[in-house]
Amino acid sequence: MSLADEKEESATGERWQKGIKSLKEGLAHIYKTKEFADVHFVVGVRTFKAHRLILAARSPVFNKILLRKQTDTSTIMKEIIDDVTEDGFEILLKYIYTDKLNDVDKETLLEAHRAASTFQQKGLLRLCEERITKWEITYDNVWQLAEPAL
Repeated sequence: MSLADEKEESATGERWQKGIKSLKEGLAHIYKTKEFADVHFVVGVRTFKAHRLILAARSPVFNKILLRKQTDTSTIMKEIIDDVTEDGFEILLKYIYTDKLNDVDKETLLEAHRAASTFQQKGLLRLCEERITKWEITYDNVWQLAEPAL
């Protein structure tokens, strides 16, 4: 790499850093851009790119999966997830990186709850449960909460 290339790369990095004011914003940025993603999860027909280190730090289940399958860190790991829905997994990943749960419909919230429960992500689980407790309780929605995903 030439000196000019290094200066350009450095300037680009500095411009990027000026826009990021906190760790939370930096994590949200890499979630959005998928930069440096080193693990791919296949859920249904979708593939989600993520970062082993962040997932392992935020979920004991991810930690166990990723440690068990630890390979050369220079290779991208691929993992198939079949016990949660695509929408539930997407919400789980977004929460892991941002600590945010957007407004979603009841069915999608139940999918997020199942994903949070499956991957033992207590923060998302708590948020889902807070929203669920505000619902009018019926036989159908209690049954939906209890039934397994998929």
